[in-house]
Amino acid sequence: MERKINHILSGFYKRTKLIGLLVFIGVVVLFSFILYQDYNLSLEEEKRREKNTITSIKQNVDYALKNSYVAALTLALTINDEGNPVNFEEVAQKILSSSVAINSVQLVEKGVVLYVPDIG
Repeated sequence: MERKINHILSGFYKRTKLIGLLVFIGVVVLFSFILYQDYNLSLEEEKRREKNTITSIKQNVDYALKNSYVAALTLALTINDEGNPVNFEEVAQKILSSSVAINSVQLVEKGVVLYVPDIG
């Protein structure tokens, strides 16, 4: 048994350059694999952040559009059967105070501004 071990060890000592080369190649392959995995993780993290950003932007745009639609519908409901606004000032103030995205409310007929609320 001891003879076998000595024979194996003597084989290693005779081929030191080959063993050194194999160890070097093994370390390079291991390092390359670790670097590749780190690169893949970075790409996945970047894609996840981009997806979250896009989702957030989509939700914000969706919220702003829905809020504007509700404001327009609310203003449309202030018009009575004769076409005159009822409580426009009060409704406009409530719309302006409840919406961050809306900073001005006007009633327009054929491109002519008819009513602008008094913002005080």
